Amino acid sequence: MTAFLNSALNADERSRIEALRTISASLRDLPSLIRIVRSTYRAGDRKPHLEPAYINWVERYVRFYQTKPLGMLDDRHVTAFLTHLARRSGISPSDQEQALDALQFFHEKVLHAPLGPIDDYTRVHRRRRASSEDASGRSFWDVEDATPETE
Repeated sequence: MTAFLNSALNADERSRIEALRTISASLRDLPSLIRIVRSTYRAGDRKPHLEPAYINWVERYVRFYQTKPLGMLDDRHVTAFLTHLARRSGISPSDQEQALDALQFFHEKVLHAPLGPIDDYTRVHRRRRASSEDASGRSFWDVEDATPETE
């Protein structure tokens, strides 16, 4: 695991990262983990308005694997989580892409264990909007004259 650590990190940072990798994502450890993710996000040159979304995706990912130590999570786990998202309703393709970006950030910047290429997950398909036309091609928005014809 230390092979992924940047040689420029000091001993205190290395021990913090190693300790972070060994903890499981239990509900007891989650608040301190979120504080670490938030401070790491803010230390980088990132968009402030995306911070809550990244925190949300990391928290959902960690809760999904709450019995596993964080150091054991890898490409396969991210792929399984993204596939899980695709099978749930209410997730858009852009939500899934944002989740992938957040998890790549989490693994690379927080855990210092970059992920490999992730491209074999089930993708969310864009949902088609309901048509505003009936079978004859008339639009529902075309208001027909509601007054009866008089002869």
